[in-house]
Amino acid sequence: MPTLKQLVDQAEKFRPVFPEGWDRKRLLTVFCEAKFLCEARRYFRKAHGIRIKAFLLPDDDWRDHYRLKRMAAAVLHRGLGWRFYQLDDLKPGDSPALVMYGFKGFEVWQSLRLAQSGFRHVMFFQDPDYHRPFRYEPDFLTKYEPSLNRLFDRLQDDESRLTLASAVRHRLDGGEKWLRLAAYRQYDHPVVKAQTGDIVLDVGAEDGADSLMFSSQVGTEGRVYAFEPDPANREKLGLALDAKPNIIMVPLALGEAEAEVRFISQKSLSHIARPDEEGGMAVRVVSVDQFVRESNLQRVDLIKLDTEGYEVPILKGAAETIRKFKPKLQVSAYHKQQGRDDLADVPDLISGLEPSYRYFLGHHGSWGNETILYATCAGP
Repeated sequence: MPTLKQLVDQAEKFRPVFPEGWDRKRLLTVFCEAKFLCEARRYFRKAHGIRIKAFLLPDDDWRDHYRLKRMAAAVLHRGLGWRFYQLDDLKPGDSPALVMYGFKGFEVWQSLRLAQSGFRHVMFFQDPDYHRPFRYEPDFLTKYEPSLNRLFDRLQDDESRLTLASAVRHRLDGGEKWLRLAAYRQYDHPVVKAQTGDIVLDVGAEDGADSLMFSSQVGTEGRVYAFEPDPANREKLGLALDAKPNIIMVPLALGEAEAEVRFISQKSLSHIARPDEEGGMAVRVVSVDQFVRESNLQRVDLIKLDTEGYEVPILKGAAETIRKFKPKLQVSAYHKQQGRDDLADVPDLISGLEPSYRYFLGHHGSWGNETILYATCAGP
């Protein structure tokens, strides 16, 4: 088996810049917002001599006046030969070649929807290194090599090893094009996922999307505890979780021990204040172990953590729960904070608490965020 360094050196571009990697036998479909249709057609005609007649539009462009838009699309197809798709119209196995066109943030947020739908090999229309300074760390492999090699050896499948190699290659030059997208939905790993009857701690519930997925997976016999200390997020969360009796909203932050901390409200980026940040609101922090004891939980089957860099203190505060119940773990592993890198440090921390954990790794977006460590003590 190749070493991590060998796989990093051999890594292939997972999302090339168009027209690199385009099989011209496949219909080219441009994924863009409706407002960019004419601009995209002009660009591909001028830059590549291609007349684009097939477009994939994001969900938001279909949401209002859906039937009217479908009728308009049919008229344009009959009159001009243009085709308009939504993601549910296409299947990854027989789909046309996709190229993303739009402002840089569009690629970031829509890539998750594409990954959830099974579309992995998507071309950029321009150089995708739009977030390079955020992850550029040319000495990353050298700096964290012992920890990364230990993680590499603990990974249970080739897909996870290739994902780790792609994430490391991305750090070495900052390029998003190396990042290997998972073929499964985020937090829905084929092996490490919620099952019927599970007790789930969804830590960093935000708008409730993951809690709703867990709710469906655990069914009426299970429970989902949705932790969200941000009042603004809790308002959205409450609306999303309405009429879901197996979800319990918990207005607490979690950490290593009970405390009161400052909390910065930033929607999806809300987080416990770092030492160099000012302002924020006071929130109560408890540990997972304390919550489990006070709630008299007889078991915990899965813990999901996405807390914008606060995962390590939460794991330390869950030591008793992890050793006693050996829950499945789904932990964000892409944050950097105070000289620490979660991709290198989190697996060592978990293995130090419970050595029997086996690991998988998935990446779920077209930039450096959304790398998830999946861990289980269960057998194959």
